[in-house]
Amino acid sequence: MRQWVFGLPVIYYTTIIRGKGLPATWFWINVPYASMNVCLLVLFAVLDWYAVQQKIKMGRNEGSKKPDSGGNIGENEATSLLSSMSDGGGTTKYTDS
Repeated sequence: MRQWVFGLPVIYYTTIIRGKGLPATWFWINVPYASMNVCLLVLFAVLDWYAVQQKIKMGRNEGSKKPDSGGNIGENEATSLLSSMSDGGGTTKYTDS
């Protein structure tokens, strides 16, 4: 959305007010996207990816293992779906519904 704060007014000005027509539109429509790509490349080059990795790992660990009232780590959404299909002895039960 931010690219259009600059891009749309420039496109409007060059195409309609200055009367340059469709070729100016096709030229100026690429400028916001090119600037966005440059910003993404700069961020990619300077970002500390190990810090990002640690934040992702911390977020996964905090969301997936929540202790219950007894202090035990209970089931999360994924394991509860699996355990509902198991009889507890490691075998999977299937029911015809």
